[in-house]
Amino acid sequence: MHVYELRNKLYYIYFTFSFLLTYASSFGQAIPDGRLLTYENVIDGIDTTVFGPSILIKVDNDTLKLAFRKALSHYPELCGKKIRLRYGKAKTTMTSRPRMLSVFRKRDKRSYKITIGSKEGYKPALMVNALPFNALVGVLGHELAHVQDYSGKSGWSVTWMGVKYVFSKKYRRKMEHYTDSLAMSRGLHWQVYHYSHYVV
Repeated sequence: MHVYELRNKLYYIYFTFSFLLTYASSFGQAIPDGRLLTYENVIDGIDTTVFGPSILIKVDNDTLKLAFRKALSHYPELCGKKIRLRYGKAKTTMTSRPRMLSVFRKRDKRSYKITIGSKEGYKPALMVNALPFNALVGVLGHELAHVQDYSGKSGWSVTWMGVKYVFSKKYRRKMEHYTDSLAMSRGLHWQVYHYSHYVV
């Protein structure tokens, strides 16, 4: 087994255990004071100038824009990446992936898109407009964790991940738990936890 693959497996085991432990310990708890993000307590603390011109937000919702910027502030290494946030067709609240023509470019030349479901989906409660601000930061943090994961992999690895994601429910669950754990490791535990109530 290649050292890189072994490292990824160990990361997965660690983050999965961490996710299950922290999620189980907080299940049913109210979010503590000071951990609940609201539009009002975030808007004055965000420096929008640090994100740069490579971040393209193509939505007309100020709450969504602020939640995205707050989530992105937990991933400073992504601020120089080309990321487009937009409305589009999605079967869930949001999806994220590299843009088609950029998958096989060098990793620092790739561009990514996060698509927000713009129509009523299979669970109306998961529509963006129905989510509390704190949960919205959580789901955006989750999608940015996907981007972070993609940005460290080769084009072939990302493509193979996509194939497995489409055809294997087991792999899909495994990948989503891993991605949750990545977002939690960035300090978004209570935000991911909050959003999880709308998924269950």
